[in-house]
Amino acid sequence: CIRDRTYAALDTHPSLEVRVYNAIGTRGTGRMANFVYHKGSLNHRMHNKIFLADSAVAVLGGRNIGDDYFGRSKKRNFVDTDLLLSGPIVPELSAGFDVYWNSGWAVPSDALLQLELTNLELRAVRERIDERLAEHPELTSLVVTDRLKTLAADLVAAHPLQDAQPVVDDPDVAWGKRPDEVADTLTELAEGAERRILIVSPYLVLTPPLLELGRAMSQKGVDVRVITNSLASNDVVIAHAAYARYRGTNLDTGTELYEFRGDPEITRDDVAEDVSLHSKYILFDDDTVFLGSLNLDPRSLYLNTELGVILKSPSLVEALTAEFEQLTNGENAWRVVRRDDGFEWRSAAGEVQRQPAKSGWQRFRGWLLMFLPLSSQM
Repeated sequence: CIRDRTYAALDTHPSLEVRVYNAIGTRGTGRMANFVYHKGSLNHRMHNKIFLADSAVAVLGGRNIGDDYFGRSKKRNFVDTDLLLSGPIVPELSAGFDVYWNSGWAVPSDALLQLELTNLELRAVRERIDERLAEHPELTSLVVTDRLKTLAADLVAAHPLQDAQPVVDDPDVAWGKRPDEVADTLTELAEGAERRILIVSPYLVLTPPLLELGRAMSQKGVDVRVITNSLASNDVVIAHAAYARYRGTNLDTGTELYEFRGDPEITRDDVAEDVSLHSKYILFDDDTVFLGSLNLDPRSLYLNTELGVILKSPSLVEALTAEFEQLTNGENAWRVVRRDDGFEWRSAAGEVQRQPAKSGWQRFRGWLLMFLPLSSQM
């Protein structure tokens, strides 16, 4: 497949090495049989996202590598939030990367694929890369010494951290065991909150324990506010359908619920046809933030492996709170409220009684998919 040949091309570079996590089950002549008979291991997906340089700086958050995650797609772009970190936490994150790199689940691409690309094929790859870069001169202009100096100065003047802890799921999960280190840590943080919890999660399918936790927090007087994608902004309709089944249950816990608009003001200059929220972070009271790869859904909590950081920094929480307030204002999101006969969506665009969607067909698909019992796989 094209992806395999891309991995093989990257691996030919003397300074690049590629390993593929949990790859055996999805390749080769027996791939369909693996889908049927080894669903458990196939679901063990690495969802971690991190970029490390010399164990000195790290970039992490929810962003994948692709045009649509860097505002370069004409079809759909994603709104993301990243952190650039330096200091003692970076070697710890680097050690976490090494655990995955050396895991038995990680297979060197040359051993897995056994593809030998010809010089002609490799030349074609280089030509495609050069063509893409020529289309975006603003990208190559970023790689200049002055910009690196500015970046170093920004790090020195960045938000100070009172405490910083990495949270990394174990890659070597035994059969039947859940990679739930991140889930357990977030539960402890939520139970310790005293004033507020602000949640940004592009996919939101709350499990019964999380719903009970939300109800307990509201009863305790903790202000819980959540923003997720609306049907209009969600790139995975079936995931939204799983969320919509429990929209009322979410509200009944006392949670304040927002859905990202399909036409948010913050992306009005975007060239893409569609836009989705993809940021993933949780703010606890006024001093603690969790930011990483985790969505609040069963797949992230119990099937995928995930990675994140817990940072204690009042100034960072203040900055992210301002971002949360921007995401949830009426120009960018719908406030969802209960009505006697259903729900109402309120924003600067007005009030509607049917969930916002790109089209009637999308709304019908969302309604139809709500009847599928697939919430545990979302």
